This record gives sequence, structure tokens and C-alpha cells, in this order.
Amino acid sequence: VMLYVGGAMTDRFSMRWTLFIGLMAFLVSNAAFLWRLEPVDLWWFIGITLVGRVGLGLTIPSLNAGATQVAPEAYASTITVMMGFFRALGGAVGVGLVGVLLELGHDRGASASLGLSQAYWVTFLAMTLTYLPALGAWHWMRPSRPKAAP
Repeated sequence: VMLYVGGAMTDRFSMRWTLFIGLMAFLVSNAAFLWRLEPVDLWWFIGITLVGRVGLGLTIPSLNAGATQVAPEAYASTITVMMGFFRALGGAVGVGLVGVLLELGHDRGASASLGLSQAYWVTFLAMTLTYLPALGAWHWMRPSRPKAAP
């Protein structure tokens, strides 16, 4: 549902600002898990997770629109395929890294709950920090397709 809403918002509003709102929502969601990791109320957990998913739903269509808008029109189909490939690659690498961070961060000598809590904290910190360069890249994004040479 959020991908549909994100696509509609990207069509109606500035792609850059829709992307910014999506990046900030996902960043806030991850940072909120850093702030309050254990024990949490179920509704707080659901709410913060939904904020993150809203952020992803706004980010994905905005990135697709942004990539196709800044590329020359002749390369629009190639850019679309590359975006799909790199999104899948990034998802696979990201899920793998989250698994590695959780495994390495879990101290088996400590109490199970404390070790697992620290592992999750480190993982959410890493996810939060990876979005900061994305905000830097957002700053340099061009708003529209360059004009074709005469």
C-alpha cells in the first residue's frame, strides 16, 4: 500500500522532498529502536515499525523517479533495470550484514537477554548510521532531467 501511496506522492510532489521524508522516517524509526529497545509495549513496536515502512514506501518510488529523471532519456530503461538489480543486491547484502552483526554482537558468555539486547542495539546503530550518507547524497540530487543537446 505504501509503495502505491509513495508513487502517487512522487507524481504529485517534488521527488526530492518525498525522498527526504522517506529517508527521515526510516532514520527516525531505526533511531527510536536505539532509544528504547527493551521491554517495549506492543503498540509502540508496531507504531515505530510502521513509521519505518512508511519511510521505505516513500523512498523506493522516489529513488526510481529520481534515477530516471536525471538520466538521459535514451537510458531510462537501462536505469530502471539497474535500479532493480542494485535494490535486490543491496537487500541481500543488507540482510546478510544484519545477520552477521546480530551473530557477532551476541555474547554467549553474558546472560542471553543482555547479549541479545546489545546485539540488536549495535545492529540498529549500524542501520541508522548507513542512512546518514544517503541524506548527504540527497542534498546533491538534481531535481529534473538534463536538457538534450541541440
